[in-house]
Amino acid sequence: MHLALAHGLGARHAEDRLAAVHALLVLAARGQLEAGRLGHDVAELVGLGTVEPNRLADSARSASATGAYATTWSVLGAALPGLPGGGDPPRCTGEVLSMAADCVERCGPP
Repeated sequence: MHLALAHGLGARHAEDRLAAVHALLVLAARGQLEAGRLGHDVAELVGLGTVEPNRLADSARSASATGAYATTWSVLGAALPGLPGGGDPPRCTGEVLSMAADCVERCGPP
């Protein structure tokens, strides 16, 4: 389920990404979201070239716009260590990092 959600967060069409964001928020509200697992899956798909970082950043932007900064950060924080870092990183990886930083800033102290 988390792998399918990771694919959805990087979907080509914006309406598909919004549906994935909705699913992310529902899972989080139900306590069924494994943020670490989802973050790992997202990073792996970015590394494989299946998910483009700019689409992931767009999904993160949509999720955080609902006020779900902590949820968004929990996924992005788990994804960041696995994102390609050596050589030429995928286009727009900086957008993902920027979204993660924004979420951390808005979460406030733990």
